[in-house]
Amino acid sequence: MFVSGQAALDKQGQPILEEMGIEVSGEAPAHTFLHAREKVANGLADYGYVMYEAGFKMKPTEGAETLVQMGEAYFQRDYNHFSGHSYTPEDLVTEYAAVVKNNKVITASVPLIEAYGKHAAPNYRILLGNCIKQLIPEPLIKDGGPSQLETTVVRKDENIIVHLISFCPERRADNLDIVEDPFLLVEMPISVKNDKQPKRVFLAPNENDLEFEYKDGYVHTRVTVLDGHKMLVVEN
Repeated sequence: MFVSGQAALDKQGQPILEEMGIEVSGEAPAHTFLHAREKVANGLADYGYVMYEAGFKMKPTEGAETLVQMGEAYFQRDYNHFSGHSYTPEDLVTEYAAVVKNNKVITASVPLIEAYGKHAAPNYRILLGNCIKQLIPEPLIKDGGPSQLETTVVRKDENIIVHLISFCPERRADNLDIVEDPFLLVEMPISVKNDKQPKRVFLAPNENDLEFEYKDGYVHTRVTVLDGHKMLVVEN
């Protein structure tokens, strides 16, 4: 379970679930900074990433752990404090946590999902992905594709079908994104979780057979998709 921002608190400003393993210490400043610890730092540089959306202050309770620490700026911007940028630089890393994990529950005191939707900052997406991996260490799909690649997994009888959709939306009119041209996938590595050695792996609808390796509970192969959509079939 992943909970972020004000959705983690009830009307009294307290955690909605005891299982979250946090204690709340009031509201956080408008701009804070995120310092990812080692478990969720893959792909992130070792410094504080600004968080543009407000959250709250929290600490882990006994048995829970901090995944991301919270930093604070030199001052908060208001009518008589201005820094000439969209936020004031960081002053210090605080005692508070921005992300806490307690068993199968991860709580972010800042609205990570909302913030990515508003600002599309890659570091938010990477941090979210790293947190999800803490909850799902063995996902159904692992791939080396671009960020806009969409995958959908369907089970039919004993077979697994993975839809691969790769298009790149573009802003071609005011307030209108057009999805028209495919984004090519060339020899993209992909692994599909499977509980046994498959009989065959191929791309549909053309049924082009693929070389594959079965290792550590995953079917490992590479795919090339030039028209934006193919189906990877693992035939058991």
